[in-house]
Amino acid sequence: MTDSDDVAVWLAAGVLRASDNEIDALNLEAMVADAGPGELDSVVEKARLSEQRGGALGMEIVGAILIPVLIEAARQFWSAYQKEFAEKAGKAAANATLEQLRAWFFWRSPSRGQSRAVSHAC
Repeated sequence: MTDSDDVAVWLAAGVLRASDNEIDALNLEAMVADAGPGELDSVVEKARLSEQRGGALGMEIVGAILIPVLIEAARQFWSAYQKEFAEKAGKAAANATLEQLRAWFFWRSPSRGQSRAVSHAC
């Protein structure tokens, strides 16, 4: 699974546990335990269709509807979070760089914004 899929499963399982659906959370984790990269959707879809096999864990009706919705909601949340984090981190890094450049070129203390007197002896 990809990193975003791992986070989506983790968040979805957390929501299920928080709403006292421990069995659905365990079913979700069992389903995706062996999923390879990019296989989360197919694994969840197979379980949603309630394809019963010997020894397989089947999802209840609520879990069959709820889990795919939770997975998609968690993916959307994580994607938005990463985008916002990258934008804010980029802006903070750019502002810090700009402030340092101002300090170098204008001989100002970055924390005080005051000019320092510079005397050049010849």
